[in-house]
Amino acid sequence: MTDEEPEEDYLDEEELDALELKLLIEWLETVPPTEWHVLAQEWSYDNSKDILRWLLANPRTEKATALMIYWMAGARFYKQYGSLEEARARANSEGVWWEFIHDIEARYLAGFYTAATVGFDPRRDTYASPSGHDWTQGYQEYPLKAPLPAVMEQAVPGIQPSSEVVYIEGIPEHIYEQLEKYF
Repeated sequence: MTDEEPEEDYLDEEELDALELKLLIEWLETVPPTEWHVLAQEWSYDNSKDILRWLLANPRTEKATALMIYWMAGARFYKQYGSLEEARARANSEGVWWEFIHDIEARYLAGFYTAATVGFDPRRDTYASPSGHDWTQGYQEYPLKAPLPAVMEQAVPGIQPSSEVVYIEGIPEHIYEQLEKYF
């Protein structure tokens, strides 16, 4: 084998992301939306956003889960940009996140997500901190150039789901182990 030939078990980043997404979707389709919420809580937001996009495009995703992803992705931070163009002018990745936040917001405001059993309070997230983390107070140093709808700051009543699944950077351990050989 020459230096130019990839190893047999090698996947480039794009291929690895595609495999990760495939395995996660296959698994998520077998578990209840309460587990989807736990996965989103555990997710490393430095990882690919593809699985979060899948969750957010799925009508089975609960309202509380969408709201939690919105805040955990830094909604208030991206409101410092008045438009997608302004966010992209700062950095392409800022534009990607700006679109991500605004897509969630549009679906949420349109009633795409429904409340079921899971709850989330962006002003008192007891999963993030036992005393209750207030996501709405982050990034106060950045003035808002885009409106932050008041409904996005309101709690969705419900339970805080727990899970027996072990997560590694938001990926269930059994899936992480399947992917690990390609790292």
